[in-house]
Amino acid sequence: MLETADDLYQRCWDSRAYLRQYYAEPNLPADDVANAQFMAEQLRAVLAEPSKASEHHPSWPDQHPTLTNVPGTPVPICGSSTPNHPCPPMSSSRPASSLNNCPKIAGTTTLDTALEFGCGPTIHHAAMLVPFVRSIHLADYLPQNLEQVRRWLNGHPEAHNWDVYLAGALAEEGLTRPEDLVERKEQLRQRVTALKQGNIRQENPLGDGATYDLVASFYCLEAVTADRAEWALFLARLARLVRPGGILLLGAVRRCNVYHVFEREFPTTYLDESDFAAELPRVGFPAEQTVIRVAEGVGWGEQGFDSVLCVRAVKGA
Repeated sequence: MLETADDLYQRCWDSRAYLRQYYAEPNLPADDVANAQFMAEQLRAVLAEPSKASEHHPSWPDQHPTLTNVPGTPVPICGSSTPNHPCPPMSSSRPASSLNNCPKIAGTTTLDTALEFGCGPTIHHAAMLVPFVRSIHLADYLPQNLEQVRRWLNGHPEAHNWDVYLAGALAEEGLTRPEDLVERKEQLRQRVTALKQGNIRQENPLGDGATYDLVASFYCLEAVTADRAEWALFLARLARLVRPGGILLLGAVRRCNVYHVFEREFPTTYLDESDFAAELPRVGFPAEQTVIRVAEGVGWGEQGFDSVLCVRAVKGA
């Protein structure tokens, strides 16, 4: 019998080694920079903060990946163009957001509930959600991953030290004072209100029927199967966790068959922007309320990929 991706993760994954290898340096890798920029930009736009969405961030490094909006999706809200950040300037002739008619979230400044599905042993994506949501749930398939998150939330002495990496993430928001880091960690510990075991292979991935104003997932669905049809099924299940009018944020490796961690190969669904453009409308996310962005040159060629996809979609009411 062939070993499934689930079996492989159960047998081979080491959450503590993963944290030491990838989350102990102050400089964010280019894919995390791209996701951080995209997440903040899109949430500010959706939550009616166009003035912040239009700000150009001066600290983006020269090696920032090239971000390209996929033709056929709405032009994103973003700052002035640079050679490595080719976003169009805001236009006063168009709405600040293509989602102004979305009845659930337009005109608000904070969402009530958010879920990060497939959080792994990490907390940095959740930390980036803090300015936008009141309550965050984190879900993952592996108990050891959730245990690493729980240790950090509880201030366990053996928890991974996220200070260096979070300081780098906050610098992307222009927050560089020591007290900014202290405040964000305190806010994150207050706002993470549940840790859940999640299994995307189940019809109800959380098992409790919960739905959310915002569901985010990064490098998860494509990392548990190499089969395109199975990935589409998993996307449909994740989509059901988003409330009508709610937001889906996704990050995915692009055009990758396998990725390498700990000198092992993990199967990956081979995807590009056309796959999301085809599947999201089928699971309730209209094309006119979807932004798909390609971030190229992210520097993970030795891991099996060199570009990622950043996706924001709003579910139909």
